[in-house]
Amino acid sequence: MLVAFLLGITGSLGHCVGMCAPVAILLSRRAVVSQSRAALALLHLGRISSYIVLGVLAGGVSQVVGLKTGLFTQLQGALALLAAGAAFYIAITILGWTPSPEKLLAGWVQRWGKTMRALTASPLLSSLPAAYGLGLLWGVLPCGMVMWAIFTAFTSGSLWGGALSMALFGLGTLPALLALRWLAGRTLRLAWPRYASALLLALFGAQFTLRGLSVWGVVNHMVIGEVMLW
Repeated sequence: MLVAFLLGITGSLGHCVGMCAPVAILLSRRAVVSQSRAALALLHLGRISSYIVLGVLAGGVSQVVGLKTGLFTQLQGALALLAAGAAFYIAITILGWTPSPEKLLAGWVQRWGKTMRALTASPLLSSLPAAYGLGLLWGVLPCGMVMWAIFTAFTSGSLWGGALSMALFGLGTLPALLALRWLAGRTLRLAWPRYASALLLALFGAQFTLRGLSVWGVVNHMVIGEVMLW
């Protein structure tokens, strides 16, 4: 769970600030969002609500598949290794060495953008409930960091574990996204947020690799006190 929260904090600096700046500008066209703190809170609540739903689905699917097949332990190991691979890939993507996973869903991103532009231009969406609805749509924007967070929700192996994992990820992104206008002109000019995000993702990838291998008995679990590192 801590992994998801830390990913949200660092990933929002190295990736989300750049990707979500245009989204924030688009949503700021709604006066109710730009002028009301309650609307801004509902906007982010809607975004995190979408993450939680995705976490419920991911954790629930892994739980059902694991229980029905009777291969829960093996499934946990496989999911951990998949999450590790995704973490390594997104880490080098943040550094600009490989194509962004969002490009694989370019059609979805374009349709999402058209829908959001149409909705933000509608005078019917100048209310507090509308801010929450726009936040829900923001939460399903294809994003590499969210994709990896969903992998971590899969590895939880439970419906509620997946929901909590994605909720913590969403909360981790809040500080940077709330300060988006201030950060956008600063972090985009700096290299260290990208390097920090990539390094953290690589460390998570190594941890998930060792977790998957330890589940399968290839390496031993490492426990410090009551904390299992993998």
